[in-house]
Amino acid sequence: ILKYVINGEYVTAYFSWQTTCKDASVSPYNFTITAADSGCPPKTNYQGIEIYVDPFKGIKNIYGPSPTCPGLFANLYSAIQPPKGDTLIWKVIGGTYINSPNDNSILVDWVKAGSGAIQAVMHSQYGCGEDTLTRKIIINPKPSPPVIIGPKNPCANFTTVYNAVSPNGETYLWKVKGGTITGTSNQTGTISVKWPAADSTARVMVYEKDSWGCYSDTTTLNISVAQPIADSIFGSISVCPNSSGIDYWATP
Repeated sequence: ILKYVINGEYVTAYFSWQTTCKDASVSPYNFTITAADSGCPPKTNYQGIEIYVDPFKGIKNIYGPSPTCPGLFANLYSAIQPPKGDTLIWKVIGGTYINSPNDNSILVDWVKAGSGAIQAVMHSQYGCGEDTLTRKIIINPKPSPPVIIGPKNPCANFTTVYNAVSPNGETYLWKVKGGTITGTSNQTGTISVKWPAADSTARVMVYEKDSWGCYSDTTTLNISVAQPIADSIFGSISVCPNSSGIDYWATP
């Protein structure tokens, strides 16, 4: 009992019980309150009270993708937001993550294909904790890089076709240096490229995404765009049989 407050015919008593983490129980604690009146005649009343001390409730689930893929912090995992003052601690097996220790979400980079795990445990501001929650993660391998089929020495001002060959790809993402992809999409297995000028450092690059959403490494095809030897050839287009010494010339 902390204190009494008397207000006319009524008396209010204030009770406080500073519980600890180990006091948590599924069964109630039973208390009996005794109120004694020393008046005339004296009498005593008893009141039983049940008090439940609930256990600390931490996280029950870790949310995020599985199966997933190796990648640069593209995999988001989360749990419930800790109450103010509580702490959520993460641990990743088979990868690395970024966040502050008290965040309710992390971005994970899975290092390689196989299996991994995410562990999380919450601690209350009063020191109560819970068993560590573990979620196993399946990590699919990256698809093999596609092979680019197409001319390596195209001519300037011409359009050439390039194909990506791979057994795994569903979506292809192309990038071209020194030329322009023509058409409406660069996410198919075939593109057409217009080369505007001679360039010995041009490149065609592509990577693929498979049905699991995993990305391959990028394949690069080095291109050397050549300037045509001549734009036009001049000279007579009509000659007699067995003629010789007829001049023809080209304009570069």
